[in-house]
Amino acid sequence: MFLNAGTTRMSSDDPRIGSVFGNFRLLRKLGEGGMGVVYEAEHHTIGRRAAVKVMHAEFAKNDEYAKRFLNEARAVNIIRHPGLVEIFEFGQEMDGSLYIVMEFLEGKSLFDRYVQPGVKPTAIEAARLGEQAARALAAAHEKNVVHRDLKPENLMLVPDPVRPTEDRVKILDFGIAKVARRTTPVAPSPRESGKRGARTGAGSYLGTPLYMAPEQHGGAEDVDGRADVFSFGLVLYELLCGKLPYETNSLALIAKQATPLHELSKAVPLKLSQLIQRMMALEPVQRPTMSEVASELSAIVKASRRRVSPVLTAVAGAACVVVMAMAGLAIWKVVHVPTLSEAREQALKVIQAGLVAGDPAERSLALRAIELSRDSGFGALAQPLLSDGQPTVQASAAKTIGELGAVALEPDLLSTLEKSTTPRTTVEIAAALSKLSNPRGPETLRTLLAKSDELTKVESALRLAEQGDSSAMALLQKATMGEPQLAMVPLLLSLARGGDTQALAKLRQIFDGKAQSADKARLAYQLVRLGDGTAREWLDRNAQFDGPEQLRAVRFLAQLGDTTGQVLLEKSSSDDKQPDTAREVAVEGLADLGRSENASRLALVLGERNISKRLRYTTAGAILLLATGTQTPPEELSLGWAKAALGSNSDSTRELAVLLLGSESSGGSMEALRKALSDRSANVRKSAVVALADRGGKDALTALATGLSDADKDVRVAAAQAMGKVSSELIRRGDAESPKIAAERVSKLLQSNDERERMAARGALLGMGDRSQATAMRGGAQSSDAAVRRQAVENSDSDDELLTKALEDSDSKVRFAAARKLAQKGNKRAIPVLREVAISSDLDAVVAYGLLSKLGEDVEPPPQSVMVGTSVAERHAMLGTISELPARAAKKLLPSLTTDPSAVVRRRAAEVSHSLYLRTKDSSFLPMLRALRNDSDLLVRSRANQLLGDLAKQNPQVLTEKAPVEKPEKAPDKTSDKAETPNKGPVPGEPSATKDPNPSSSGSGFVQLVGEDGVRVQIDKGAPQLVSDKPISLSVGKHRITSVGGGQDVQVNAGSTVTVKLLGTLTEQLVHDASEALRSKELAKAQTLIERARRVGLRMGARPQLMSELVYLQARLYDARGQWREAMNEYGKYLTLPVPHQRSETAAAVRAAVAKLAPRMGRIQIFTLKEGKCKLTEEYFLPPGEHLISLGGGKSKVMSIYAGLTTPVRQCP
Repeated sequence: MFLNAGTTRMSSDDPRIGSVFGNFRLLRKLGEGGMGVVYEAEHHTIGRRAAVKVMHAEFAKNDEYAKRFLNEARAVNIIRHPGLVEIFEFGQEMDGSLYIVMEFLEGKSLFDRYVQPGVKPTAIEAARLGEQAARALAAAHEKNVVHRDLKPENLMLVPDPVRPTEDRVKILDFGIAKVARRTTPVAPSPRESGKRGARTGAGSYLGTPLYMAPEQHGGAEDVDGRADVFSFGLVLYELLCGKLPYETNSLALIAKQATPLHELSKAVPLKLSQLIQRMMALEPVQRPTMSEVASELSAIVKASRRRVSPVLTAVAGAACVVVMAMAGLAIWKVVHVPTLSEAREQALKVIQAGLVAGDPAERSLALRAIELSRDSGFGALAQPLLSDGQPTVQASAAKTIGELGAVALEPDLLSTLEKSTTPRTTVEIAAALSKLSNPRGPETLRTLLAKSDELTKVESALRLAEQGDSSAMALLQKATMGEPQLAMVPLLLSLARGGDTQALAKLRQIFDGKAQSADKARLAYQLVRLGDGTAREWLDRNAQFDGPEQLRAVRFLAQLGDTTGQVLLEKSSSDDKQPDTAREVAVEGLADLGRSENASRLALVLGERNISKRLRYTTAGAILLLATGTQTPPEELSLGWAKAALGSNSDSTRELAVLLLGSESSGGSMEALRKALSDRSANVRKSAVVALADRGGKDALTALATGLSDADKDVRVAAAQAMGKVSSELIRRGDAESPKIAAERVSKLLQSNDERERMAARGALLGMGDRSQATAMRGGAQSSDAAVRRQAVENSDSDDELLTKALEDSDSKVRFAAARKLAQKGNKRAIPVLREVAISSDLDAVVAYGLLSKLGEDVEPPPQSVMVGTSVAERHAMLGTISELPARAAKKLLPSLTTDPSAVVRRRAAEVSHSLYLRTKDSSFLPMLRALRNDSDLLVRSRANQLLGDLAKQNPQVLTEKAPVEKPEKAPDKTSDKAETPNKGPVPGEPSATKDPNPSSSGSGFVQLVGEDGVRVQIDKGAPQLVSDKPISLSVGKHRITSVGGGQDVQVNAGSTVTVKLLGTLTEQLVHDASEALRSKELAKAQTLIERARRVGLRMGARPQLMSELVYLQARLYDARGQWREAMNEYGKYLTLPVPHQRSETAAAVRAAVAKLAPRMGRIQIFTLKEGKCKLTEEYFLPPGEHLISLGGGKSKVMSIYAGLTTPVRQCP
């Protein structure tokens, strides 16, 4: 639907406000007509804005009106063209009201922009807009859909969703398309009665008489697309003349031919005038088709751009004339500036020629140009070069495919990987596969990390670090020890993006040093992306003053979404006196600004003869970036990518596709989600179930029934829970019939032998209104299985007694589930459990913090470290929680997600940045969104541009508004090789000479705690809390400060601040938490904590003794699960560690555990030749039975293993 820019939205006490139609909740009334009301609405899950058109119940009872109303939705969905308003849903409510949910647009109609104020567009502007509308109508006619009511009011100008500075035509109101003719007489003209825009509705005629074709007035049964051509001709005539050729609907006057426009105005080209005359021909057979109209309008626009003009112009699409003085004579030189499509074609020709050039370096430059396009559709151009004879070119081709995210070329990469013989090529192919989420990528890189030369190891580590691999980060950390150097920057950036604060401190040290201008500008940009306000100040300052830094500063500001350097970039890119290196910087900056008109400007640079190859190919790539995707809405791009990704061989890629589909609401995405329910991977099928549950509606409920018979138990459980959730929402909306059918299917799970399945079914039936399940649900809360108890809690919304009792459960997940339910109801009994979770080391801390904030509790936001080691799906889901957090917490957590390795997460981060700015009006979120406009992924880029365009319509300043500068915190004084060595005694700092910043606190002082994010601290005997960057006010005297590494006494003096360096590190905190989880038998939580501790410890260089403790904890975990073979092997691994790395009490516990388990296991001892002697080199514990034992040299043997006995295997000659 459409809302004119600048109009006042109507407020109302309408009883419908707040109710849900389909998946959309009504927010406010926008307007009302004779047949219905239009409301602004938003999607109840993802917050997407929409317009809901609701037909009055009295008209909905009339079959003809109801058919006409819903015909609009059907007609638009048949055509599916970006030039038509998008329909999301349509249906009927319980009271009989029909509704359509459609795209919410803001802008102006042709009537409001031109006709009403009496403003005339230029002839070429009218032709340009007319071409857009004609192409959309031609698409409708191809589907045999005729609009029948074309008029300026139904042709809307809206900002292009991808290029906010440009307009796009949208055609509205297909309500009478292909509806049978009515016999009601034609009403008098609305204009004659003083009203504009006759209503096609509760009245009298089908169409608006002033714009009807003669055959419509005559009541012809077979009106076709030529009627639209006639009406459209009248619209163009009115735009260019300022009035219609007649002002009545009298057929006698219509028969009188209109005066040709070129006779009325010399500004109207003859060809345009003649075309409009043919469109208004009285006989349909004499009119052109709509496709012919579009082609002729396009030709008129192109011809105007080739016309010579006696002025110098920089406007893309016009003719430029350069005046040169020579011997006193003026010489006119005509330069044709290519159109957007011509520029794109020119760039493609340059790139295609480069791909087959004889020089390998030139072929690599052509590949780089394809990479600059940031469009996966161009990946096919790189595919042949995977077989190039030069390894460097092969590597470049693989890199290009990976950067573009060309999922369709995954099989080609795998095939090339098998044949690769050079390390660099193998690294790039593996890195590309990693970017496409294929597991072969990281597997190959880890192999190279272990077996290659040092250079290849570092290259592999860099690629793995992008995926958050802990072993790679440990290697990079080792490589960056010592004094920071410029060569370390790529390694340090990888570490800093993974949350390494020491790496970030080193980057700042390099930036503050004597780096060259080019390096410093690039590093400043990277630091800004990491949240450094000082680096942003440096870029802003250097962009203001002439000098070598100015152009580079402007270029990187453009990449951050700052458009203030447009003029300098334009001038530098076209100045042939500038060095080509400087022009290349300017070209990249223009590409980053994302304005399609710059493509035509850059095409002139591409046409120059004497530019370097590098500049030529950079320019070609920039043109492809600017000229590609400008007409494709982000939703279509996302749907296209997701459908392609569902055909990938990689389970994780298909899971990403499902995540993306879950946030789309088109019919195509529903079809793709149904397909995902039959995927070969249980994880993908489960993700599809979750996506359908979030989507809701009858279609989702029907699709979810498939999951009840899935081969995987977790999918069946998820499907039942999802059906309960969707049914509950449908019942709330008044649809009780669909859940009844679903209940019959769900109830079959009550016969399952699995308690979790039965509990899931009961919860679903409870959501479907079957209150008889409440008693059984209470019984589930007493189950010995923590997972079942948790299900019972999650399905007991109204049972406060059960929820309160669950707050004391022995399982932390059950306690947290109960606390969530109570907190959502405003019950403060949840606070103690939520506080416990808020200082934990996993993503639940973010949810707990949000709930505590809503309950009015003042708590510290969770640290960024909670994101370390999490999955793409977890981070994607967590963004929904972050969108509801207070601004200070969101600003802390969101930046790392805008640079996430996954494009699906970055796209969601763009949406969350947008919603947070709307909710908080905090300008700190704008730079995050603007930076994503230049993301390497087209899906992310187009979505960010669309969201910024929405904001710019109401406030253009959002495109340039700067966030408040936040100075970086001073990093703790730690060296990388002693990063995690805790202090062994009290380390209180000296009292600060600075007085208390809050002088009113007489009789008190402050303590500033210094420690790693994620470490908890207890002051005296108070509740544990996370380390904060804010000073803590304490009474004068001695206080005991305890952290995971030990306690220390601190003297607090009145009015002074004492700094205390905490004992212990994040790794120690995680090890401590894992041990506690094992003690309370929370095994799943313990496993998660052990894995995170291992990753963090490797990254931060933890003490060997601490890492050894993780081996012991893993062994204990296996032991507790009854996995005795794995437990014995881990215990054995601990005992083989160097003695200094063992703790004596742990070693004693290990020996006791081995003695206890040994009688249950058999032992294999492998002897090999070492130093000329046959020595014991390996030892394994195996359960009794027959096992296939490898003897080396490709040989193996089946051996019988007996409990309590040792079997030697000798591999000595």
